[in-house]
Amino acid sequence: MSNLKYFTSNLSDEVKLRDDDNDTVQSITIPQLLDETIERLDKGKTALMCQDDIGEPWNSMSFKDYKKNIHIVAKSLLSLDVKEMDSVGIIGFNDVYWHLSYLAAIHCGAVSVGIYTTNSPSAIKYCLNIADCKVIIVETCHLLENVRKIVHETNIIRIILINNDSNLTLNENEILWKDFILYAQKNDLQELLEKRINSLKFNKCCSIVFTSGTTGFPKAAMLTHDNLIWTSKKFSSEVTGKSRFIFGKEKLISYLPLSHIAPQLLDIVAPILLGSTVYFAQPSALKGTLSQTLREVTPTIFLGVPRVFEKIEEKIIEQTIQKSENMKKIFKWTQKVGLNHYKSNKNYFKYKLSKKLILNKIRKALGFQNCKYIIYGAAPIKDRTLNFFVSLNIYINGIYGMSETCGPQTIMVPGEFDNYSVGRAYHGTRTRINENQEIEVYGRNIFMGYKDNHQETIDAFTNDFYLKTGDQGAMDSKTKKICIIGRLKEILITSGGENIAVKYIENTLLKELPILSNAVVVGDDKKYLTVILTLKTITDMVTMLPTDDLTIEAVEWLKKLGSKNTKSSAIYEGTDTITIKAIEAGIQRTNEQSINRPSKIQRWTLLKNDFSIKNDELTPTMKLKRNVILKKYNHIVEALYQM
Repeated sequence: MSNLKYFTSNLSDEVKLRDDDNDTVQSITIPQLLDETIERLDKGKTALMCQDDIGEPWNSMSFKDYKKNIHIVAKSLLSLDVKEMDSVGIIGFNDVYWHLSYLAAIHCGAVSVGIYTTNSPSAIKYCLNIADCKVIIVETCHLLENVRKIVHETNIIRIILINNDSNLTLNENEILWKDFILYAQKNDLQELLEKRINSLKFNKCCSIVFTSGTTGFPKAAMLTHDNLIWTSKKFSSEVTGKSRFIFGKEKLISYLPLSHIAPQLLDIVAPILLGSTVYFAQPSALKGTLSQTLREVTPTIFLGVPRVFEKIEEKIIEQTIQKSENMKKIFKWTQKVGLNHYKSNKNYFKYKLSKKLILNKIRKALGFQNCKYIIYGAAPIKDRTLNFFVSLNIYINGIYGMSETCGPQTIMVPGEFDNYSVGRAYHGTRTRINENQEIEVYGRNIFMGYKDNHQETIDAFTNDFYLKTGDQGAMDSKTKKICIIGRLKEILITSGGENIAVKYIENTLLKELPILSNAVVVGDDKKYLTVILTLKTITDMVTMLPTDDLTIEAVEWLKKLGSKNTKSSAIYEGTDTITIKAIEAGIQRTNEQSINRPSKIQRWTLLKNDFSIKNDELTPTMKLKRNVILKKYNHIVEALYQM
């Protein structure tokens, strides 16, 4: 392995491991990991749980049947002449089929490629072509229609449809899942599958994960067997040290898009390692049904993006507002006691009493009563949200990472919680902060490179093979905990040459003005700073687009100002003068916290609608697409500089 390189842009290459002298994690492939786990588990141990609809009975699949079905799907793929290192696309919601497809592709020596269900046809085409997929597995007819629009512009030779829910007439290159799996019955496929499994290399690509594309087109990050298994083992071992995770006893809910690295790692690979049971939420989970699934499953591990926790926070606030005045006072007292206990560890008697009377009941109502480890990732979380949950004795632990670090690069070890950092890096990895405050990392979790993108791959690494994350941070010299400051690309340079960290300004605005959903500071190569604002509005759960109705939290904030308004349009059109003045005052307070005059906001504008994934202003993990936003609203921005 000494002659191998640490990175490559060639899908078929092997790479050298960035291991540590004290690293004891064995290098194996994903099929080997599954075999090892099955040998350790009871024969009937459940791997997967699913239900036809919310509230319906749960159906189970044992680990033994899990492996059996993976092999059936793998042999069916082989029957389609899927070759070693071919790419297999998967587009669908979280379910048994996604897991089987992902692992089957890997078992037969191919590469799994997850594609977001929210992708437009052109974005699907882009991903299929970059990954050079030959086969794509599609869950629904709606998704199939999107694929059909662009398939003639790709190298796809077969489309496998899982659920023909609209009774579509299939084209010649399309096949139903139920017919597809019958292909596994060919006599010569078992021997071929075993040969493919035995020839797998732990240091070769098995999964392509597309980057979020916040600053440009997504890149195809190539991950090895070792990347996925090493990261899963480090995550589970360092968390287990404090949380007492028990092999074969943990359970979690799969609901975040599996095309994203964090759920791919924590919903598919880590459960195999831990012998955990995965419960699949409904496709409507993020539209409101997740809360019921949480109460039914009561997971022991729970991963969420910040927006998930914000929605839970909003729901609790909404329910509290409807309570009697006495109950409101009790809730506020409970929050004060909880927050004070976290900050100073004092008032233990009051804290114990509030836990018994209120906090434990809230935790149970949310479905978190058995949860040992609650984590957030993929995007920064608001201080207000984090402190809200801390006040309720619910500690949401930060993790930091990216597709290129195979998910978590840092973790908040249970028992060491704080509300300002994202924990520390795994043992066996190296982390440093360069002269530009950029975080640079090194370890076995670091990806191979970007497929067929040699220059971007070279540019991603330093001369001594550290990954340049593009994130700015600071490291505590004693605890080694990392605090994220922002993205390097979120540093703008004014025409006067001033470097401005926009994230700090945006976060201050959101803190000063709870009615705001988003703030985008503008000023690159401009004389002064301006900001684009959006308001917190209710999302239509059918169209997934923002409505004109303000959220209950926003309405309550307006009531305190003396405004009876409930519509965002009244603020946008300027008829709600009370709120307009409040926004101006909030911007003034933000400016008073600026480090210098160039960091002050000179002008602002309010958009008619909030940002959304549907309108391509947010990534599937709710990150701002700054380049898209600035291009889309360029005429509005330019008007701010012509006044």
